[in-house]
Amino acid sequence: MGALPLAAAAGESPGLGVQDVKGAAQVGGVSTIDYVTLRAGNLGAPLRFGHVFQGSEQVQLGGRTLQAGTDYGIDYETGVIYLKRAQRNGDQMVVSYRYDPQGKVAAGTSFTGVNKFGLSLAPGLGFIGGLGLTERAADGSVMSSNVFGWNNTLKFGGNTSLGGLYLYSDRKKNDNVAGLSMDPNAKPGDAGTEEGASQFLLQNFRSALFGGNVSVDYQEISKNFSSAGQVRAAGYSDADVARLMKERGLKRQGMSLTGMRFGASTIGASFKQVGDKNGGIDWSSYSFAQGGLKMSMNSQRVDSKFTRFGDLAEADRAQLQKEAGMSRQNLAMEFGQKAGKFSFTSTAISDDKNDNGLIRREAKLDTGKIGLTFGEQEVDKKFGRIASLTGAEQAMWGREVGAKRQWAGLTAALGGASGGKLAFSQLGLETASGRYFAQEGSYESKTWSLQHVRMGGSGKAVPMNALQDAEGNAAVKRIAGFFGNAGTNDSHRAQFLGAGNMKRDLTSVKGDFGKGMKLEADSLKFGEGGEKGGAAESVSISTSTIKASFKHQDFGQKFTDASRLMEFERAKLGTVAGLQRTDISFGIQIDKTRSFQFGRTTAQTAEGDLDRTSLAYNAKGLQISANQRSVSSGFAVAASLVDPENTLLAQFRGYQERDLGINYSGTPGLKVQAFIQDAVNKDTKEARSVATTNVDWRPDKLTGITYTSQMVKSSDPLTKLFSQSLERVALTRNLAGFGNLKLVDERVNYEGKDAKQADMHKTYVGLEANLTKTTSVRTEQTRTSYDDGNKENISANTVSTALSRNVGVSVTDVTVDRKGSDNDEKKRNYGFWYDLGKGLRLSYGYAQSLVGDNKGTGVETMSFGQTPNTLAPNQVGQVGQSNVGGVLMGGGYGENTFLSADGTRTQSFANFGLQTAKPLRFGSITDIKFNFGLDTAADYSQFLRQNQVAGISGRLGKNVFAFSYRSQLANVNPNPAAGSASDPVEAIDRSFSLSTDPDPKAKVVVNGSVKFRTLPKDQEYMSRNVAVTARPLPGVELTNVVQTNLEQANPNVILGSQLLADRGNKWVLGFKGNGDTSFGAAWEEKLNDSTKASSTLSSVYLTLFQKSGSPLKLTYGVDEVEGNVAHRQITRYSLQYDMRPTALRNFSLFLGNVGYAYNVDNDLKGDNWTLRMNYQIRF
Repeated sequence: MGALPLAAAAGESPGLGVQDVKGAAQVGGVSTIDYVTLRAGNLGAPLRFGHVFQGSEQVQLGGRTLQAGTDYGIDYETGVIYLKRAQRNGDQMVVSYRYDPQGKVAAGTSFTGVNKFGLSLAPGLGFIGGLGLTERAADGSVMSSNVFGWNNTLKFGGNTSLGGLYLYSDRKKNDNVAGLSMDPNAKPGDAGTEEGASQFLLQNFRSALFGGNVSVDYQEISKNFSSAGQVRAAGYSDADVARLMKERGLKRQGMSLTGMRFGASTIGASFKQVGDKNGGIDWSSYSFAQGGLKMSMNSQRVDSKFTRFGDLAEADRAQLQKEAGMSRQNLAMEFGQKAGKFSFTSTAISDDKNDNGLIRREAKLDTGKIGLTFGEQEVDKKFGRIASLTGAEQAMWGREVGAKRQWAGLTAALGGASGGKLAFSQLGLETASGRYFAQEGSYESKTWSLQHVRMGGSGKAVPMNALQDAEGNAAVKRIAGFFGNAGTNDSHRAQFLGAGNMKRDLTSVKGDFGKGMKLEADSLKFGEGGEKGGAAESVSISTSTIKASFKHQDFGQKFTDASRLMEFERAKLGTVAGLQRTDISFGIQIDKTRSFQFGRTTAQTAEGDLDRTSLAYNAKGLQISANQRSVSSGFAVAASLVDPENTLLAQFRGYQERDLGINYSGTPGLKVQAFIQDAVNKDTKEARSVATTNVDWRPDKLTGITYTSQMVKSSDPLTKLFSQSLERVALTRNLAGFGNLKLVDERVNYEGKDAKQADMHKTYVGLEANLTKTTSVRTEQTRTSYDDGNKENISANTVSTALSRNVGVSVTDVTVDRKGSDNDEKKRNYGFWYDLGKGLRLSYGYAQSLVGDNKGTGVETMSFGQTPNTLAPNQVGQVGQSNVGGVLMGGGYGENTFLSADGTRTQSFANFGLQTAKPLRFGSITDIKFNFGLDTAADYSQFLRQNQVAGISGRLGKNVFAFSYRSQLANVNPNPAAGSASDPVEAIDRSFSLSTDPDPKAKVVVNGSVKFRTLPKDQEYMSRNVAVTARPLPGVELTNVVQTNLEQANPNVILGSQLLADRGNKWVLGFKGNGDTSFGAAWEEKLNDSTKASSTLSSVYLTLFQKSGSPLKLTYGVDEVEGNVAHRQITRYSLQYDMRPTALRNFSLFLGNVGYAYNVDNDLKGDNWTLRMNYQIRF
């Protein structure tokens, strides 16, 4: 800044822009009049507005009009008049003028611009000042000030400097009064109206000291300091000036020492304070390092009376405001040597007003082979400032108010590389009303392992809600490990937390001793023990040929918490209180084909017992099983047992049952199955027995003989209650080229006082013979007689003949003769077929059945295609398609007619299908496929359904296109009765799709489909799913996916799906460099036209070291939901590392965070961390 004279000689204009001679007057502007009371010693008289139009002013002093150039000069831009004649203190000057309301003062000239000056006193030290500086306020006030100070950037040697700015300002308000103004709402400026003396002091000292650095900072700005322009003129940026002006009235001071060395020690410290007369904020930190020892401490205190958080420059000022009246202290220590490393951390947060808070301490020791952890944490029950903590701290400590936590852990590698691993962990949570504890110890070696888990709670209210979600999930998974690693979910965690006072003591031992020999033993204890607890023990041993196990379960009579076990625990142990159960099993593989199994189960309750023994022998062609079951009548819990036979055991309640089963197939052509069972009720002495025998003998290839015998009997000591016996003998014989003969004789006898059926004797003779090469006959004669005199004789005769090589007919006549004449039936079926070749057959059938004189049914079907069997009318859709000239076709029509006294009812069904058997070609279009289908049904002459489908697809070059059509005509009343017809509704889908060359090297790839849907009442909708991928540069891929009204399956609506009112637009950018690094970004927007909700998802990822086989992937994403729903933001970021697996080890690490903000549900935490590490060693 150039130096200007400190004062101007009398009669001279001190301003460079002052006009002494009035020129031609400018036209325009806003007219106004100012009344200015003069002060002796003022260099100029500022007007209320600047940007005065040249020649528009008229100046009067003491009633005399002054002449421009002779009596005064004027700076038109800044609006200041400089008198050239004597003036007295208190003289009043009247000035009328016109000004430009749109005028703007150039940057840096918001003052008068004529009396700022600077002076270089020495290198790095400059004197700055300004006299009569003018500023205008919005209310019309005109302020004048004198500013003095210096700007210093002093350097002392090469490592010491002192820099900053000092300004002193004296500011006063001029006596300007508005007269007549043509714009009463005009605002002359935006300056403040503060008056009086003020100062601006900003200094920073830097120096090297003891091998480190020392820094001292000081800032003090008066609350009424307003000369921001002078600060900006001193070289400070607009952002710095704005920040400093916000902190007017605050005092900052700080000092820091970094890297200072004293011998082998390194010391650091810092202190910072900001505040005003009401209070402030203090920060301090200290550090010390020597050899393997490192210590650090930092603290923060926010005074409860400090209120100017919004004016602070600190980025975390909002968090600082929440912590008003609170203090923080953090301490960390680490000592490391070759033998290992020890560390200690401590965190304390306190509410200074109420003298309460929280504290957390943790110590760790790691020697490589031994790891030890110990920690404790306590949150005062009266600590009410949880909401003032950060989001992560609220999630960590919010649920533990009033709880004391202690934890410890130990890991040790024993015996070198060939030894085992020992691990122990312990957790305790305690409140005034209850306690929760968890302990886990394990040892694992190459041949055996031991695991013990003990957890539970005590007191009136066990603090289960104080557990973090990850701790609850880990506890559930540890328990599930004793139940075959059962799958776990959130419901299991809820069950675990809901039964907090349930004690569990779980132990497992496993051993693998080589050569197929393994041992497993488990001990599971629940509850308080005794009658109020439950226990389950099991031992199993297995070799290559022997498997044996022993299981015992003992649930106390008062173990009511059995129902509060987790789902997978109940699935293995059940919930029966007072149950004592023992299971023994033994199995031996005698040789490759022979094995033997033995099993024994006993169970008791206070009301009854159960005893079961089973034996099984298996050999080639022979299986023998024997079982004995005894269930007392008081054992009412059989159906509630966890047992594959629980339903069967419940049926035998009160009975003693035995059974023997034999399956024999050791002789070629002979199979024998026999089963014998008897059961006796121990209380009523009622006896039940069942015996079955099945023999299937094939003496030669043409003959088959089967024999079946069944006997079911029930009796009590005095009489036979019920008995049923069945014997059936059947003979089948293939009469070589003549036909087939089948003879059956069956007898069923009933005895006992509860028997109500009549004995029955049935004979059956069936003969199918070929009379000629083209004609065959089939006769079936069934004679059934009953002891009560009833009978039923059925005669069925069929003649089939081929009229030519491709044409055939058949006639079937059926008569049913029963006792009396009213129930006799007559049926006649007609059939016709025509073979068109290549599997295509045209068939026609008609059947009529008459019951009495005016009742009956008629069935008529016609089909073409592959028709292996006669079909019912509603089965015409099952006609197989035939290949005719490369086209598959098939279909049929069927009709049911019902005759009754009320009239005739007709049902009809039609189905037709046509499609290409193999792709066709038409010119340059290849792989052409088409299809057409029709399916209809009607009843009472009203459509029940009418479905049509059609489609065509093909390939042009490497591009694939397709079109499909589907219509559905449905009746809203699917079973219309006569006279209650309803109008059917129809809907149509028309779909188009296109896929271009999928080659990964193609520059552009398009893959998309568009569907146009017409619904009843001519409602039109469009569904779109289009993806376009562009590869403009090697390794760069950009994809855009547009989705509109996608389908969702719904079998309850027409066409089987409904279009969702969703729209989506997604962009994905990916880059693959040299194959070792890849990164990408994605942005997706989703809109719901129904709810007006919208969401955006943004994500980026970076993958490194891909060629090494051990990639490292970093991801970050933000999901935001807004619109006509509660605003919510979800932030996700993660790190994933997968080490390249080797033959002996496998390692992977995942660290991720999910954070929720804005309108977060109560059951969600604002910040959620997940750490997953998998490490496997194979030996």
